Order: sequence, then structure tokens, then C-alpha cells
Amino acid sequence: MKTSLFTLLLGLLALTATGCNRSNAQGAAAADVSELPWEETDIVAVAFVGYGASFEDFKQTPAFADLKQRYGLPDDISCISRKDEEGEESATDNELYLVIPRDPNASVAVNDLPVERLIDPDADVYGPILYKSESGTPFFVRCQSSGGMMNLEMIIVDNNGRQIIYRPQLSTDDGSLVTPGIVNKGEGSVLDITQPLPTSRLPQSVECPEDPITARIAQGRVFLDVQKPFGAVENRTYVLEGITGRCVGLFAGEIGRDKLFFLCLLMDDGGVEAFCPTSISGFNPNSGADFISSGRLPDLKDITGFRQEGDAIQAIDKSGGKHALRPNLLPKPYRSLFHDADGEEYELRIYPDWRLMFIDGSREGSTIACYAGQVFQTKADAKSGQYEFRYLMRSHTAFESGDTNPDIVEKTTPSTASGTFRLTTHDGGQTYDLVLLSGPALFRFKPGSPAHFSIVSSYEGQPLWSEE
Repeated sequence: MKTSLFTLLLGLLALTATGCNRSNAQGAAAADVSELPWEETDIVAVAFVGYGASFEDFKQTPAFADLKQRYGLPDDISCISRKDEEGEESATDNELYLVIPRDPNASVAVNDLPVERLIDPDADVYGPILYKSESGTPFFVRCQSSGGMMNLEMIIVDNNGRQIIYRPQLSTDDGSLVTPGIVNKGEGSVLDITQPLPTSRLPQSVECPEDPITARIAQGRVFLDVQKPFGAVENRTYVLEGITGRCVGLFAGEIGRDKLFFLCLLMDDGGVEAFCPTSISGFNPNSGADFISSGRLPDLKDITGFRQEGDAIQAIDKSGGKHALRPNLLPKPYRSLFHDADGEEYELRIYPDWRLMFIDGSREGSTIACYAGQVFQTKADAKSGQYEFRYLMRSHTAFESGDTNPDIVEKTTPSTASGTFRLTTHDGGQTYDLVLLSGPALFRFKPGSPAHFSIVSSYEGQPLWSEE
């Protein structure tokens, strides 16, 4: 009979995750879990698969497809995430791990780890159980271990009674997976099946020519060291948020006649992400600065490098084929447009690095709801003033309050909305008519019905961006 998981959860102490980083990634090509290079005491295999704020985004990457084929993962595999105070998935957890119990009948529980337990292992404080299973099926977890402050633990018991409490954690020295180094009688150990990062000839650090920023890779993440403050950007180190996977190489280049600077990221599975500093310096300088990746550029796969050719950046695939990066370009000012209707103000933000935000707010300045996603330009005809785009929404956020809770509650859910729209200007980019060409209605906008947008916000009373 299997030991009660709930009893173990309340009674077992934390297992200190220190010791060697034993890796058997070279044997991970086995499709059958039973054929993994298990050692006698191993009862679970764990792989750090990269960073990701959204598991749905990670499922669209070649890295996930490789894991699915390599280990025979089911289509509906779960990703266990911690919850915030509003019951939503934590937005600060961005480390993704694959967990494969060795025993198909293992008892598994995953629970939130209170910070009190990190300070005092004997503290009688337990977080909520996030996942419980008696089948031992594989699953993913999304958590955080920055600075050694783990926030999630797994309890696994096999049919032989061996057990382990494991807290997923990355080494602060080299970013490798930390596994228990000492295995006592009756305890189990962890097999590290993390795939090694592919080597790249691209630089691991680059300078941004127009801004005092150095971009560098550390442990698969991209950090931006700001030497001199500008606008809302402070003199400190920022993390490039929103990447999916692990970055292995960087490239700095320019696009267009205006020589718009782009930082290109080569990911471990041959995918590409990018970042344009103009996206942070073009809005209200008194607001906060966000360094956010474009997300995966969907048409770029099997990329091995980049090349500057004239005013274009070419992504080079493994066969030598070239793929030009085409950013979103409109007459300046082009990135923040406003529409007033029925006491509400709608804001459309089109970033040059393929990000999109569509915001519904009140004229007093409070946000009611927001869509966020990616946008790609499909037509640019400066002569006629017509610009067309296709969009892929990733999330929808609603800001609500009620009688029982007068405070504003932020509720974010995944979005799969997609479609196309056209912007037409007849005054060089001061105003635009927006028409949804395809896809669902967004807020009060319906396909085929034009809406008039301006660069002037009724709340601010002036453009939020200028050429100065």
C-alpha cells in the first residue's frame, strides 16, 4: 500500500538541495522512460527546459516539440504553477522544469513553498497543494529559484516506499540544475536530464550603439547593463523579460533608413526573439521602463546566425537561407494611438519589435481591460497611407471591482484571438482610421466598421511621442 501523500506533506521536513549536479543529458534520447539512464536510487527525472512566462507560448516552440517526441509526452500534459493572491498564475515565476517520475504508479504532490520554511526548516507552515496524482505521469512546473529563494516543492513516493522532497533550483554559479548530493536510506534521488545548451558562434555580449546599454547572456537569460540613465531608464541592470527558452547568442544590428537598432536573440532551439530600445524610450518618460522581448518570431526556425546587409538584418538558417527581419514601421509618431467613445478611451500601441497592446480605459486614466500580443506588418504603402497588420493576441487582462471587494482586481487569462486590421492616414500620421479586416470583435470594434484614432490622448491632451 502506498504511503499517504498528505501525511508526508505535513510531516516531512525539507530536503536541503545542495551537492553535486549529476547530469545524464546524453542519455535523454530514449523515448521510453524506463530506458533513461537511471541509477539505483533515482525516483524522478527533472530537466530545466528554459524560461517562460507562458506555458502556452512554450508549447509552440521547437524545444517543446523535441521534448514531446523524446519522452512521449501527452498532448494535454499539465504545467503546475503557483497562484497569486487573486488566484491567478504567478507572473513572477519564469523557470520551466519537466518532471518525469520513474515509477508509473508513484504518488506525487506539488505545493507552494512559504518563505518561512526557507528561513526555518522546522517552521510549522505549509503552502497550498497545487497538484496531486497517484499515476506518476510526467508534468511541467513553473516556479522561481532566483538567489536560492525557491518557492515550490515536490514530494514523490514510489511503490517501494522511497521518497524525496525536491525543490527545483538553478545554480547561482553556472545555471545548472541543482540536485541532492546526499541520499540517505529510504530516500530517493534526482536524475538530471537537462539538455546541454548548443554552442553558438554569436557573441555572448554586445553594445547598443545609440544607448548606453550592454546586453549579455548569463545562464540562458539576457541582462541589460545600463551605464547612463535616460528617460525612465535607471542606471542599473535589467532583465529582458518575456523570453521563451534559453538564449545562446546575441546580434546587434540596424533596420531601415532611420537605422532603428535591434537586439536579436538566438534561442537554444533555433528560434529568434528580438528587442528594440525604441520600445522603452518612446513613451511617456515619467512612466516605468520595461525591457520586454518580442516573443518568438513565428516564421523563423532553424536559425544559426544573423548578418547585417545594408539597412536590413538577415537571419541565416542552417541551410544558408536568408530571412529579412521586417519591423512594424509607420509614419512618425506611430506607436500610440487613441480613440474616444462613450466615455471611454481606447489606446492602440504598436511597437517596432512586433509587440501589440490594445487598452480600454476611462477618460480619467484608469484601465478597464487590455489585450497583449504580437503584431506583424503585411503591407506598407506610404503613398496611399495604408498599413495592414496581422495580430496574435496572447493574453486578456480585466480590471474589476465588486461589492464584496471594492479594490481593483487584475484578472489575466490566455487569449487566442487573431486576425488582421488596416490603418489609413491622410495627414502624415497625425490621425488614422482603423478597420478590422478579419478576426473577432475587440472591445467595441467590429470587423468592417472604421474607428477614428489620433496621436492625441484626451486624458493627456498631447501626443505621447514625438520625433524630438
